[in-house]
Amino acid sequence: PEWSPNGEKIVWSCSDPVDGPGIFVTEGLNGTPELSLKGAFARDFAWRKDSKAVFYSSSHIVNRFNLFDDVWFHKLGKESATAVTSGSRARQPTLSPDGEVLIAVTNKVQQNQLVRLTVDKELKPLTEHTDHTQLSSPRFSPDGRHLALSLWRDGQRDIWIYTADGTPRRR
Repeated sequence: PEWSPNGEKIVWSCSDPVDGPGIFVTEGLNGTPELSLKGAFARDFAWRKDSKAVFYSSSHIVNRFNLFDDVWFHKLGKESATAVTSGSRARQPTLSPDGEVLIAVTNKVQQNQLVRLTVDKELKPLTEHTDHTQLSSPRFSPDGRHLALSLWRDGQRDIWIYTADGTPRRR
């Protein structure tokens, strides 16, 4: 689950054998859960600054055997979502506090990279890992200048601080 920036909503995804997967939203602590998007199972939500839409990552099967992640955009009150990426294996979106920058993690042949998603749906690589480094859960600092993320390399997992442009600062 993820709180909206204004603190009034919570979004999450779940699935059950009768109704299938869905994305749900509730109004804070006292609200009734409402199905916001039927048929979608999601992870790693990132709210838009105005608390009226979310970005999320979701897995899907490609060519019957490959499991790919992609980033989607869902405006609350709409019955559909829009693919932000397609076949790019992008996951774990995070939106800068000002709502201008969307960062995600991509995976290609076990090489994880931080990428910036642009308005025209291009992926701009911010890192150039070639040693099977695994990245996870990037989150912007409140001022939007840094990212905290989990990094696994050489059998060790640690928390790293990167600049918003993908430069490692410290672990």
